Amino acid sequence: MIILTMLLATVLLSCNSLQSKKLFTCGTWHVTYLLKNHRHLKDGMSSYIFKFKENDKVVATRGKDVFYGRWAVTSSEPTDDAPRTDIGFTITFAKGSGLTALNSEWRISKEALHTLCLKENSNGGDFLIFEKSE
Repeated sequence: MIILTMLLATVLLSCNSLQSKKLFTCGTWHVTYLLKNHRHLKDGMSSYIFKFKENDKVVATRGKDVFYGRWAVTSSEPTDDAPRTDIGFTITFAKGSGLTALNSEWRISKEALHTLCLKENSNGGDFLIFEKSE
């Protein structure tokens, strides 16, 4: 019983740790906001459920449709002025998936247990927000 309790506590703590790849791989996520090239695109994304896998793959489902992509969390250059807070988030889906608007090298601008706010790395006007579904 003690071992089971310790194992459960470890899993729960790893899912709740901020700035960790584990945060994204626990549960599923959905897009609540997407501004790309000065256009609001959330409506086209809100029906997808995203599951970020530990093997750097992401699975997006909408009903019976399933799309596969890649994702990564990267830290900034060691010479950066704020290396601990300047964390990158890259996501890539294939053309024809309907998800290419998400493809970019984003910067994590705000990270919480249930919300991930991203800002596009090279274009300061693009924003993406994922919220945890479960």
